Amino acid sequence: MAAVLATTGLGWTAVDGTPAALAKHMAVASGTGAALYAAVLFAAWFLSGRPRGAEADLLELLRRSGGSLHHMLQRRKLMRAALSDGHSG
Repeated sequence: MAAVLATTGLGWTAVDGTPAALAKHMAVASGTGAALYAAVLFAAWFLSGRPRGAEADLLELLRRSGGSLHHMLQRRKLMRAALSDGHSG
């Protein structure tokens, strides 16, 4: 993570600019670091044979919420279609 941040110029470099530009730089650097950390963590978990634990629980939660989100979006789409049909004629 540190190597990527240093190589991309997002870490350990002096940055000048407005407070908004500095905040944006910090947000990008923090987000990049967090994403890299999560990717390495999940890669290590996967390579270790995906043992039961927090990672497996998180993936199950994402699967469940992804399915719920999909169904919610489908219902919303159907409701919009029904409403637009009712207003068109």
